[in-house]
Amino acid sequence: MSSNEYHLSYECFLEHPLYQQICLPNRFIKDLNQAHKRLAILRVLTHWLPFLFNWDRASVVLAHYEGYLNLVSAFGSEAITNEIPLPIDFTLVGRVYKTKKLIICKHLSLSKEQDCRMLAQAGLVTCMDAPIIYQKQCFGTLNVARFSGDFSKEEAIQLFFIADLLGRALQLCKD
Repeated sequence: MSSNEYHLSYECFLEHPLYQQICLPNRFIKDLNQAHKRLAILRVLTHWLPFLFNWDRASVVLAHYEGYLNLVSAFGSEAITNEIPLPIDFTLVGRVYKTKKLIICKHLSLSKEQDCRMLAQAGLVTCMDAPIIYQKQCFGTLNVARFSGDFSKEEAIQLFFIADLLGRALQLCKD
């Protein structure tokens, strides 16, 4: 782990004292529980993420085919489009997907990973990516980025929790 990154494993997330203190709007949880199709789940995220974080970009990438992730939803800055699959190798989202660890990249301009360079070129400064996990299987990642400011450990726990809820919702969806 470089000094430019903060890592949080799923096991540490579950044991972190802040895990017990996560507070999300009841309506968000209800809306997510009522969404039974992938598109509906992504619409719930599109609606609620601006209220849950101070961010400039958010995205969801899901496993596409061997070696690639597909950006299925993005909000805010269009630094990375959903037109091309993202390779698992050479990207931060791919590393989060493989390791199943939340990673905060504090300075995107210092990273050599392809997606971090694309975000930095669009003026974003920092990003945080969390694995979307259900029963130890990773389906993709939930990602947020900012033009300025750092992500806190409290925000890391909150993003990991939302990614965990997303994993459960996606596992149960009917499409």
